[in-house]
Amino acid sequence: MLKKAGMSLKDIREYIHLAMEGDSTIEERLQLFYRQRQILQAQMEELQHTMDVLDFKCWYYETARDAGTVQVPQSMSVEELPPQFRNLKRDLAKVPIVD
Repeated sequence: MLKKAGMSLKDIREYIHLAMEGDSTIEERLQLFYRQRQILQAQMEELQHTMDVLDFKCWYYETARDAGTVQVPQSMSVEELPPQFRNLKRDLAKVPIVD
């Protein structure tokens, strides 16, 4: 379970060592898990953002395919986009888009 949670081997070894020391290390073990939870949460947020970008790109190219040109999705205003992509489009506007 610890490896699946992304915990490093160093931290797993530390956890095992602390667990073997007994109840006096409960707080240290708890802090170890809090720290790993924060790391995992940040990774999940990053992965969700990546998925959102991929969803947008799929929509973008499906729209371009149906129209026969990338000019159609490129020329759309933010208000014309599906609602789930509006904030993402604003964020992506700050980064050069390569077709």
